[in-house]
Amino acid sequence: MRVLGVSLVAVVCTLAACKAEPNLPSGAVLLYDVDFSSPANTVGAAPKLADPPGAEPAPRKGPSEIFMGEPKVVDALCGLDDQPIRLAAASGTQGYEGLFFVIDTYHGHYRIELDVCVQSIGAPPLQANEPQLAIFVDMPKAYALGFFEKGRLVMIDQARGIDAIANPVVIGAYEPGKPMRIAIDVDVSGESWAISADGKQLYSGKIGPVVPSAVRTVIRGNNANVAAIDNFVVWAENDLSETGSELESEGDPEQSEGSAEVPR
Repeated sequence: MRVLGVSLVAVVCTLAACKAEPNLPSGAVLLYDVDFSSPANTVGAAPKLADPPGAEPAPRKGPSEIFMGEPKVVDALCGLDDQPIRLAAASGTQGYEGLFFVIDTYHGHYRIELDVCVQSIGAPPLQANEPQLAIFVDMPKAYALGFFEKGRLVMIDQARGIDAIANPVVIGAYEPGKPMRIAIDVDVSGESWAISADGKQLYSGKIGPVVPSAVRTVIRGNNANVAAIDNFVVWAENDLSETGSELESEGDPEQSEGSAEVPR
């Protein structure tokens, strides 16, 4: 699998802040560049949503929709100090709160990046609540990075029948209060995917001939669970629509009772 790193290059720096822009590979297309900044976003309010797909030119500057609950833009939280989004199980809809980002389905390689900081994750009310925070890449089966209690980062791959609850595949660790730059690569052409944190690859594995249709960030479980996300970026390369290649995207992943998947 070709996993390409993305560095954030500072282009405007002041004593108060340093504006950074994604440095894309040649020929790549920036699909999302979301930082929840003002004036488009207001502290204390829900994030500004992007226009419907096709109505807003890339890169889109907001999530496609709110995925349950009442996520809010905050001034600072958990080490992220430039208007991140606060996700909290306590303000969720039936305990679920998150954001949903629709992406196109005709590229051969996708890169998803975002800043994540866990303020607190308590013991899950039910074992099935794990992962209590997750970054899902929506394909016919669930692929995700899960944040479990006790600082565990867990790879979720339902397509291969791995039980993330009974036998979690721990690939790394997180520290409450410490931001991380998470990256997920999906190589559609190579049928593989990889997860990195702060530039270090934690996992790589195989997937089927499928293409991601969306990214979801979701928190749930213990009412004490709070996290912050910011600087959400998605870029893609290798446009397969021009070659007539057929990509498989079946919408929402399959759901099962008690699975690690978060239902829509």
